This record gives sequence, C-alpha cells and structure tokens, in this order.
Amino acid sequence: MGEVAKVLTPLDELGIAKALERAYVTLFGHPPPIQVMGVAWAQIALENAHGKAIWCHNFGNITGVAKESGDYYTLATSEQTMPGVWERKTMKYAAHGTAEDGAAAYWRLVTGSHYAGAYGFFVKGDASGAANELHSLGYFTANPGPIAISFGRLYEHFQGKLAAELEPIDDDDDLANA
Repeated sequence: MGEVAKVLTPLDELGIAKALERAYVTLFGHPPPIQVMGVAWAQIALENAHGKAIWCHNFGNITGVAKESGDYYTLATSEQTMPGVWERKTMKYAAHGTAEDGAAAYWRLVTGSHYAGAYGFFVKGDASGAANELHSLGYFTANPGPIAISFGRLYEHFQGKLAAELEPIDDDDDLANA
C-alpha cells in the first residue's frame, strides 16, 4: 500500500464501455441503463483522452488514495484555484489493479452521496447537465462550459457508435431502479 509507479493502462473506446458495464453489473446486480452508460462513458472519454491516457486503471482521474488498495500514483497537473487562476500541483491519484476495479471505483464515486445530484443527470441522459453539476460539486476545476459541450458530443458519439455493442437496459421501469 502506498505510492506505485505511474503505469499507462490504455483501453480503446469499446474497452472503456465494457469495463464500465462489467463493474456496474458487479456493483448493482444488473446492467446499467443506456443513458447512464452514455454519460459515464462521455466523462471517461474526456477525462482520459478516449482511453489513451488511463493511468493505473484510474477511470475519471480520481484523486486520493483508493479505499480498496490504498495505492496511488502522483501526477503534476494544473488546477484552477479561482476563475482564471491556474496553479501547477502534484496530486495523488487512486491506482487500481484492473480496469474493472478502476471502473467500480468510478461508479462508487459518482453514485455516492456527494455526487448524487450529478448522478440524477446521468439517469436522465443529460450529459451537459451532468458536467455542470459535477463541476458545481467540485469534481473538476476547469471551466464547465466547454466541458459540458464536450460531454454532450461524446454522449452522442457513444449513443451512435458504441451503445449497440453493449446490452444495457433502457426501459423506464429499470431507470427508476437504477
């Protein structure tokens, strides 16, 4: 437990979706609704350069030490400390042993009590709304406007290209139970 080497663990777009889907099923006992998958995939695609920049299986660039393993890696990044003021900081990011572990940590974070308001936008399939709410809850410090636009475009990309390759649920009864 402790600091580990920062290791690149890339996935392609479909690999991200499948890891998210498997982790969701493991955690919640059923496949994720298609709307939820689309918003989550959009966030991970943006955060991790469409899967090319996933380090130590960290979906969503989650900072802090992983509760499960206690492992982390460090990365220097720019954080906006107030509007228009950016500081370079070295931060600890959670490290995971597998893609599914990293995806499960992401699901636990975005469905947990702190981000419950944002998760409501996932359920509605409102990617832009999710981005704005995640920002207001402190998930990221960058300007939310461009990120919300990117979330929306990536959500549409997921729905048009990747959704058919998965088997998520999308009926209203199951959405209410998600």
